[in-house]
Amino acid sequence: MLSAETKEIVKATKPTLEQHGLAITSRLYERLFTEHPETEQLFAGSSPGQAARLADAVLAYADNIDNIEALVPVVEQIAAKHVAAGVQPAHYDIVGTALLRSMVDVLGELDIAVIEAWSEAYGVLSSVFISTEADLAAILAMRDEAANGLTLCTGSLGAHSGNDLPAIARRFADRVHFAHLRNVAREPDGSFQEAAHLEGDTDMPAVIAELLATRRDLPFRPDHGHALLSDAGARTHPGYPLIGRLRGLAELRGVIAGLRHAAMAT
Repeated sequence: MLSAETKEIVKATKPTLEQHGLAITSRLYERLFTEHPETEQLFAGSSPGQAARLADAVLAYADNIDNIEALVPVVEQIAAKHVAAGVQPAHYDIVGTALLRSMVDVLGELDIAVIEAWSEAYGVLSSVFISTEADLAAILAMRDEAANGLTLCTGSLGAHSGNDLPAIARRFADRVHFAHLRNVAREPDGSFQEAAHLEGDTDMPAVIAELLATRRDLPFRPDHGHALLSDAGARTHPGYPLIGRLRGLAELRGVIAGLRHAAMAT
């Protein structure tokens, strides 16, 4: 759930986006295609003016941050285009990072509160694009081969109350090449907020057990940890505090060790 403070900060950037939005999104695509050249093919079928359309979309998001539901029909249309283009869940993290860095490139040094607010707002929006088991199945069916795999993000999928994360992990385990392990706590109104790795609504030990049953060497990353101790005030990318993620890593490694020990004992 976006806090009132986050919404106010995002709304306050509207004049800046009106003036510099196109420069920001143009820089985003420069960064994206330079740092991740494999993503350029995803836009091969796009008509001219892609940067301008994205700038308009970012501005519309800021303008409707108090009423995100109003954007759902448009987001669903964009999501359908993304699926057709072969966009993978991991691409949303890549674009989010490029967006934040492009803001700094164009606007100069930004207050950490602005970066954190836009990071949080982007995370909520990106979770809408790839949000169900059916979405994942549709993407994998486009090229039914091992090379067309998934980054399994338990945060994005866990934000959807209809998703059974252990079942999704079981179904797609052989096509998961990387696990992005984070937890969220869902609110009654459908919104959500980041939670400690073992304290949210996703049964993380059950998800890990399903993945380990098929992929014992699967790489994973514990992300979106809470800011702890010297993390507070440190100039890091939002959601990536050093100590908070080390805590998450320790918890997840403990789960893995416990599951393996139990398997050896049986």
